[in-house]
Amino acid sequence: MRTWMVGVASLVVGLMVSMVAFGAAAAPNASEDAEVYWQVQNCWITLTVHSDVDLGVVSGAFSPGDALESAGHPVTLRTNCANWQLSVSREDFTAPAGHSGNGLQRFYQWVDTMNGAPANVDMWTEANWDAQVANGGPGNRTFQMNYKYELSYDDVPGDYSV
Repeated sequence: MRTWMVGVASLVVGLMVSMVAFGAAAAPNASEDAEVYWQVQNCWITLTVHSDVDLGVVSGAFSPGDALESAGHPVTLRTNCANWQLSVSREDFTAPAGHSGNGLQRFYQWVDTMNGAPANVDMWTEANWDAQVANGGPGNRTFQMNYKYELSYDDVPGDYSV
C-alpha cells in the first residue's frame, strides 16, 4: 500500500504541475494602451478649374462695347491651410495678326457666387488686373467664374485667347 500511496501522491503532484503549466498557457494576455499619432508639417491646396471657355463667334455687325459673355464656370478649392488667399489675374492675350490695341483691357473675369451665395467681388475694371477672389481657412469652396470680352473695331477676323 505504501507504494500505492507514493504512486497516488506522485500522480497528484504530476496533475498539479500539468494544470499549473496548462493554466499559465490559457491565461488571458495582458493588455496595454497605445497611441497612434502623426504630424502634418505643411498645408495643401487643390484647385479644380473648369475646362476652356468658348465665348462664341462674332459674325455680322456689332458696336463697340457689345460683348461676348459666358457665366457659371465652377472653380473648386479644397484645403487644410489655416490662412490662404485666392487671386486671379489676366495675362497672355493672343490675337490674330492685324489686331491693334490691347484686347486684354477689354477682357473681364469675375466671381458672382461662392458656395451658392453671392460673392462680393466686383467685375474688373481696366486698372484692376489682379484681383483677390477669396481667402479663408480649411474647407471646400466653389466659385462660379464669369468671363466677358468687349468688342472693338480693333478686332479683326481670327482666333483670340486669354
